Amino acid sequence: MGFESDEAADIAIATDGSIVAVGTTFSATFPTTPNAYQRTRLGTDIWLAKFAPDLSALLASTFFGGGVSEFANGVALDAEGRAVITGFTTSADFPLVDPLPLSPPFGSGGSRDYILSTLSPDLSAVAQLEVRQCGLGARRRGRRRS
Repeated sequence: MGFESDEAADIAIATDGSIVAVGTTFSATFPTTPNAYQRTRLGTDIWLAKFAPDLSALLASTFFGGGVSEFANGVALDAEGRAVITGFTTSADFPLVDPLPLSPPFGSGGSRDYILSTLSPDLSAVAQLEVRQCGLGARRRGRRRS
């Protein structure tokens, strides 16, 4: 969808028939919608897009990530139509509010930190975010709820 490399990872179908897709983009020109959670690509970011049931319109689209790399693995929709995504990040500045202290620092040393995030049905807000540090036996996490 952008002018550089975009990769799709998964799709989910909502009860109204709309289609939610998730993937990874290297493209700063990937299209986002006006009320997107994140309108600017900061690194290699996850993208989420919601399409009309007949694929005739892009209903919502957002970037999701920090300044280094994020990769999506999958998406599911909960009973309220929120997009639940899984993936990983290597970004030390991955967006967290009130993070729990992590040791070693989040995204340090090129390690992959796994994410489980829930975005609103219109992809404009993060409803819940959990990051689990991996490697070196780390088990601490950060959360965001809105």
